[in-house]
Amino acid sequence: MNAGTLIATILRHDKKVASYKNALIRSVNDVVLGFPHIGQQANAIAIPLRTLARFWVAYYWTFMDQMTIILQAQKSTGKEDLSFRPALTDLRKEWESVVGLSRPADGYFLVGEYLSKARWMHYPPVLYHAFSVAVLGIVDALQQPIRYAGPGLYSVFTTTRVTALSSTGCQGF
Repeated sequence: MNAGTLIATILRHDKKVASYKNALIRSVNDVVLGFPHIGQQANAIAIPLRTLARFWVAYYWTFMDQMTIILQAQKSTGKEDLSFRPALTDLRKEWESVVGLSRPADGYFLVGEYLSKARWMHYPPVLYHAFSVAVLGIVDALQQPIRYAGPGLYSVFTTTRVTALSSTGCQGF
């Protein structure tokens, strides 16, 4: 199944009750846009879940504002809000203790700082720890839309493949 068909299958046949699937597709797309030359060299590409999780830090950053909490669960389902909300909220608090008032785009800025070792070393270790905890929490959440992408006969990933990918920390696309 090619990438276009894969994404179309997820969008067309999956339930539209969780934002995780949309964030998964968006993060995969952002990774692909960052490395356009790789797709021309191989059919299957592995994307580390931590790479996708760093994009999720940026996507969900705005929802972690303690002054205006924006819940992501539908009230009618009775399901829990974002499973990684506590960790990402703690990260945002640590960030704000360093820089002051946070802006909506600070999630992207923070990820950029993290990716630059020269800049990251100027931040306190507690921020690094909070970032690591948030990313690990998001990695756990990422496995849900991967595991349940495509209902029944439209299933995108087999159970065996998802288990193998989860244990290696990579997602095959």
